[in-house]
Amino acid sequence: MTNAVVTSNAQSVIISDKQRKQNIIVNLVKNQQDVNFYSFAFGLITYGLVFKGQDKTDDEKKLICEVFCKECKERFPYLTVKQIELAVKHNKYGEYGITVEGLINCIDNYYSTSTKVENKRLEEEFNKPETPKLQLPESIDEKNSFLKRAFQYWKQCGHVHDISGQIWDYSQELYGNKYQPSIEDRRRYLLNAKEECYNWFVYKDKFKWRTPLKVRRDKSFCRSRPFLSRLKSEYREFYLRDFFKRCNWNKPK
Repeated sequence: MTNAVVTSNAQSVIISDKQRKQNIIVNLVKNQQDVNFYSFAFGLITYGLVFKGQDKTDDEKKLICEVFCKECKERFPYLTVKQIELAVKHNKYGEYGITVEGLINCIDNYYSTSTKVENKRLEEEFNKPETPKLQLPESIDEKNSFLKRAFQYWKQCGHVHDISGQIWDYSQELYGNKYQPSIEDRRRYLLNAKEECYNWFVYKDKFKWRTPLKVRRDKSFCRSRPFLSRLKSEYREFYLRDFFKRCNWNKPK
């Protein structure tokens, strides 16, 4: 399979996932026009009456429909129209015939809070404005200037905080051959990084770990991907601190 095909497939997946999310958001109860949602509810209730073998006057159907729509708008703004229909039909339109209370209970019993929370998060994430992409340094001078700004940050704050990994990448590309820490240095970086990891995971989930010693003793967890990923990041932090400490920028002029 060529790179072009792989890229095309990946883009298709991204587009289809974006379309799926958009379809969910568009069909949320909160985003329905009143007339459209009323039409949907009236059809659902009419079908249910036939399914249950009940006979209601047009005025009774309209009243049930109006109250049902109002309740759905207030209680289930972050469920989709399809999810409402699925819950009602799955629970056979309620236990005692078609009533607003019975229909609402069908929906309440079918969906947990997590479904509504996830749909809400999805809408918020989808509507969040995209962060403009930063123009990454390309030339050696630009990368060197980037590193110098990182050095100034370290000088002022005492740490590097290389979240994106760019500082590490540029330091290796431009100065990797010039700065070669000793075995003792590397051992120190690793020990310090491990201690930081133990403390970080306690901070992240103090109810699970309680103390750094418990993290240290969990050998299986210390070989896990989350721990090793954090360890790698912390190791680079101590390496870069030493790198800036020993670089020419930090020498007295």
